Amino acid sequence: MSLDLALEISRDYKKQAFLRDEGRCRYCGLDFLHSLSAFWSYTADHIVAKSVGGRDILDNVVISCKACNEALCRAGHLLTFEDRLNYIASREADRTPIYQAWCDVLGRGG
Repeated sequence: MSLDLALEISRDYKKQAFLRDEGRCRYCGLDFLHSLSAFWSYTADHIVAKSVGGRDILDNVVISCKACNEALCRAGHLLTFEDRLNYIASREADRTPIYQAWCDVLGRGG
């Protein structure tokens, strides 16, 4: 079995996690039912990576947006949901002024 297949989360777990997480990214709260493009962009994430012993069980899977999932992949091994949530919150706090500046420049609410 290839590494990609070994890391894949089953459709059943994705569906169950989507229902449990009410169609929102568990890290940043992005609503995947806001638009069709948002819906098709959701991913599923292992809280504890399989590479460090995480299991393919529903309690170890959350729904995530691509931005949060990719940021967490680059963050290294954060072994609890709380650590992962705190990491995303700190990244958002750092990036909010940049986002707000662009909203101001383009005259859009933010």
